[in-house]
Amino acid sequence: MASTPALILIILCRPPAASANCAPLGSRSTCQSHGTCKTSSGCLSRSDCQGSFDSDPFFDTCYCDTCWTGAGDCNTNICLFFLPVVAIGCLGFCLACLHRAGGVAAVLGLGLALQRRQEARQPQVGPRQWERQQAPLVQPASMAHQAFQSASAPQPGGPPSSEAFNVQVPPGCTGGDQIQTTAPNGQLVTVTVPRGCATGDIFQVRLS
Repeated sequence: MASTPALILIILCRPPAASANCAPLGSRSTCQSHGTCKTSSGCLSRSDCQGSFDSDPFFDTCYCDTCWTGAGDCNTNICLFFLPVVAIGCLGFCLACLHRAGGVAAVLGLGLALQRRQEARQPQVGPRQWERQQAPLVQPASMAHQAFQSASAPQPGGPPSSEAFNVQVPPGCTGGDQIQTTAPNGQLVTVTVPRGCATGDIFQVRLS
């Protein structure tokens, strides 16, 4: 199949085939209308060629057109012989291209299938689960109150307690609210947040 292009070039580029016994010069009827009667040197007039055989009509020959040949006339089309060969070669080339393209497509399809399988194995996170994961941790009020009491409790080894001590306004409380706190002596007392105080402010409490 690899020599098919070379055969086509030989057919198209070869010199016209010559077949003997034609008359008169320039006639195409004696060449089956597929060639032209010329002298042995290929001239349409004997005066144009000075060869030793150009003057004798016995050596006049049919110069066949492209694809045509024959003994005595141009009655055989050799292109019809090579046409199936060229067609089979083109068909084989197309099938090879399709086979190669199919192999590439199969590789790409396998890659996509593996990618989808990996994505299917990964756990899917729904909107509610995402909100639950992203929701901030809110500390309960009881835990905040215990933390406030722990911060205001006296530290071991510190200075002796006095009758007056500082109290920080816990979160969510404002002036006028009553809160419970632990005095330096360990006593649980209820105090009123002064007016104008807000969360985080510190005010002084004196034990009665």
